[in-house]
This record gives sequence, C-alpha cells and structure tokens, in this order.
Amino acid sequence: MFNMAERWGMHRGTNPVRLVKFLPENNLQFRTLNEADEQRLLEASPPYLRELLLFAVNTGLRCGDIFDLDVGGGGFRAKAAFDHHGQDPPQIGSAAQ
Repeated sequence: MFNMAERWGMHRGTNPVRLVKFLPENNLQFRTLNEADEQRLLEASPPYLRELLLFAVNTGLRCGDIFDLDVGGGGFRAKAAFDHHGQDPPQIGSAAQ
C-alpha cells in the first residue's frame, strides 16, 4: 500500500514496511466436492439445511450471496439447484402463488 501511495504522490518519505518479509501464500489450491464428499456432507447436516446446501453446492454461491438473492416477486425458480438430484424445482416468489 505504501508503494502505491508513493507512486500516486500521496506518501512522502520512505516506506516504513519495506524491510518486512512477507509470508509465502499458497492460495492457488482450488478444491471441489466430488459425489462422495457431497453425500457425506448431506448425511452429516441437519435436515433443515439440506436444501440450502444442495443449492449452494450446485450453484457455487457462497452463503452471503445466497442470502442476498432477491427472490421476491420475480418468480425465481431454483431449477438448476434441484435438477441434478432428480427433484422437482420449487417455485419461489410470485410464481409459487
């Protein structure tokens, strides 16, 4: 950040953290659940969370993204989340009425 501030002319002087050694990062790992992992997750979860977990696993959305979905009045259908498991998709919002 200090380097950027210096480039932008927002910081004068030396960088106070220039001698700090950074820890190595290993953030290139990306792991997905296979069918067995998904089955174990669903079996270990309480029944009231299973539909939410199925939706998250099949859409790739994180909890915050799921809870931010606007499903009111738009006739949102969670079809993609339920087709994989052979269930009928529920109607959410105005389409359910």
